[in-house]
Amino acid sequence: MRTRNALERLTAAGGQLLAEAELLIDKSEEVGILEEILASERRASVGPRRPRAVLVLAAVAVLGAAAALASLGISGRSPAADALSGARIELAGYHFRTPAGFKESTTPCGQTNDFNGFAAAASADGGCLEAFVMFSSRGSAIPAGADPVTVGAYQGYFLSADASQQASLYVVLPAPGGLVKWQALMLDARGLTEDQLVAVAESGLPQNPQAASTIGPT
Repeated sequence: MRTRNALERLTAAGGQLLAEAELLIDKSEEVGILEEILASERRASVGPRRPRAVLVLAAVAVLGAAAALASLGISGRSPAADALSGARIELAGYHFRTPAGFKESTTPCGQTNDFNGFAAAASADGGCLEAFVMFSSRGSAIPAGADPVTVGAYQGYFLSADASQQASLYVVLPAPGGLVKWQALMLDARGLTEDQLVAVAESGLPQNPQAASTIGPT
């Protein structure tokens, strides 16, 4: 039974590998599966040897694929996410991580026109990051020219840097209802890339978008 369970676990891991490389089992799980396979075969006094060969080959295939992906630099986290070692900033109860070298600031990156306050961080080399909630009683306020971008489970829009070198990321949030028909987390920044802004947004927003419906005014 334990051998069968191990085979099922390897099959599941292989299916995840084919579906999405980022969902590979970690090293400790790989070692545990191999140890379980070999231990179960040592305990068996009778039975054909072919299942062991199949299991070992399956394990080698999964581990080999994991090693190949690791050699290519493929992991479950993006480099931008790994580099978020700066200060944490809080907005509406959510905590966002910032890039390395950023410290909490009280100065916005630009003119803020929201009514819920803002959170900001800045770096010594002139980098700036500001987060606030933008909302509308008339529908979407995404500016023309913004490019669609995926932000975890959310729909985002990135507006490239303008003459002032300020770029913006809009992350559409569920509207809480009432007078608010549309709302979005907005990140304004100078000196940050699109990938960095996406990583900052993902670091603080809940994985379930419905949990973010109360981030703005009600």
